[in-house]
Amino acid sequence: VLQVQGQEQDALGMTHVTLQQVHEGVPVFAGQLQFSFRANGTISSISGHYFPDQLAISSKPTITRQRAKQLAKQAVRNQLDITQEQLDQLELQSTEPVLNYYNHGIFSKRPESTYLVWTFSVHSKKALLNQVFYINAHNGSVVHTINNIQTAEAISTLVLADCYDDIGTLTYNEASTSDTDT
Repeated sequence: VLQVQGQEQDALGMTHVTLQQVHEGVPVFAGQLQFSFRANGTISSISGHYFPDQLAISSKPTITRQRAKQLAKQAVRNQLDITQEQLDQLELQSTEPVLNYYNHGIFSKRPESTYLVWTFSVHSKKALLNQVFYINAHNGSVVHTINNIQTAEAISTLVLADCYDDIGTLTYNEASTSDTDT
């Protein structure tokens, strides 16, 4: 089933509609289609993902939200190889778990199993820790984790010489700097 998740009109008069795939009332992770309509109502574009397979997995979780949070914290403890006391000192916090159908194949481009999962992040202000967890809502296993610490490599600054602003347009003349080595 597809449900309207949002609709907006842009400055060009185009209407953009987002449909969320839902199975038995539970959203399918990354199961969205975006339709763009011209002002005259014709379709300009369609993009997104839809999972056509019928999901044979129960939409009723057997693991509670609270238990999923406990399991994620235990996974952090095991990953860091620390004691329960050390884990408590991290003062872990989490977002509220949300129930989804999840298939990692959307990212790996390989056929993978679909799971009913609790999705949420676990983070700490005391340590460099921010992970998104996908906990199987039927057996409590960790289906997938994502390190959500934002990092960057090879940060550099580009300085343009001989640039001028012409009515809001940044213009760069390559020829004027060919003799200059900066």
